[in-house]
Amino acid sequence: MLFELQNVSKCYGETVALDIDSLQIEPASIVGFTGPNGAGKSTLLQIFAGLMAPTSGTVTFDGKPMYPNGGLEAMRKRVTYLAQNPVLFQMSVRRNVAYGLKLRGTPRTERRRAAEEALDTVGLLHLAHRGGHQLSAGERQRIALARAICLRPDVLILDEPTANVDREHVRVVENLIPSLLRDRGVSTILASHDERQIVRLSDRILALQSGRLVPPPFENVFEGEIQERDGAFFFVSPTAMEIEVVAHRTGKAKVAIRANEIILSAAPLKSSVRNSFRGKIASIDELPEGGVHVTVDVGLPLVAEITHHSLCEMSLAVGNEIFASFKSTGVLVF
Repeated sequence: MLFELQNVSKCYGETVALDIDSLQIEPASIVGFTGPNGAGKSTLLQIFAGLMAPTSGTVTFDGKPMYPNGGLEAMRKRVTYLAQNPVLFQMSVRRNVAYGLKLRGTPRTERRRAAEEALDTVGLLHLAHRGGHQLSAGERQRIALARAICLRPDVLILDEPTANVDREHVRVVENLIPSLLRDRGVSTILASHDERQIVRLSDRILALQSGRLVPPPFENVFEGEIQERDGAFFFVSPTAMEIEVVAHRTGKAKVAIRANEIILSAAPLKSSVRNSFRGKIASIDELPEGGVHVTVDVGLPLVAEITHHSLCEMSLAVGNEIFASFKSTGVLVF
């Protein structure tokens, strides 16, 4: 396991900023945290990065303790953290990017090569000679990202990685994150208030609210391909399941369906819904804040959110056959 947290809390006086019973982060993955401002995202990321000790609880990295009484030095050589508002030094862009390698005693020629490679990766090699103070906010963010990847970490922790990046270059950063995992094996943990960005980038989506883990905004996220037939667009999963969607392009894509968009019924609905699937109930789970999640196996696991009243009224139980229906407009395409 890459990171493991047990009974972790972070308090500032009487204020509980973070309260997590259990959390495991697997290696070779992109894990995205979303949630409103003040949800605890930055606090959690700083604990992962070894920059902040929890008030209580245990944190391990690669099976070795970080807190309490852990050795952080070895972990910090493998983990790089990029803050939401990074600071650049009063020196050239190239020297800024190479600074971490200088602290590690890397020879100058190797530092220069690594810095220029990282700058080229983020599309800013042409700014290598410019001073760090001469950059826009978006350029500073990308330079700081180049500085982070220049260290060739095993784990990259990103706090709002595109918060200050102009729209034109958001895709540059977003395309870079999965490529780091694909080409270099860099696991990434990121936080963003942009739910759609988290869906686009993450293998696993987690949500925080008031310092606690809550069900993510999109329980149903699938990868596949958008196809067009007779003017209609369909998402086709690797298992050949087809979902009608509203789209304007074809090719590889992710789709997301909110659990409260899915209607469960004992018989097919007589309505305008374009997607209706027959399946069996695989699980029924109580939600901490009330309500129930019902997972229906229709070839893909569809999670629907219903009330306790509906659960009892329909006499739902694991193994029951049921129809799961939703509108094509309720499917978000990424």
